[in-house]
Amino acid sequence: MQTLIKKPGLDKNVYKNYRLVSNLSFVSKVLEKVVDKRIETHLNTHSLHEPHQSAYKKFHSTETALVRVQKDILQALDNNEHALLVMLDLTSVQT
Repeated sequence: MQTLIKKPGLDKNVYKNYRLVSNLSFVSKVLEKVVDKRIETHLNTHSLHEPHQSAYKKFHSTETALVRVQKDILQALDNNEHALLVMLDLTSVQT
């Protein structure tokens, strides 16, 4: 296991600025894929995915999420409703 700095320019003396990187063995990677496939099959079979989820979903991406948001905003405006978009960047939030 090794550690890498999260972003260039961060203080290398501060422990929180590092993230762990795991070098999994081949067997672990294969097992991870098998478990992933089984969980995904279970979620799909029982319709357990969030209907508006784009992340970690086949044939969905940030582009499909943005198209959905745009469609919802335009639909609200067409119906003379209010539309509010709040965007948060939580990448730099320290816990």
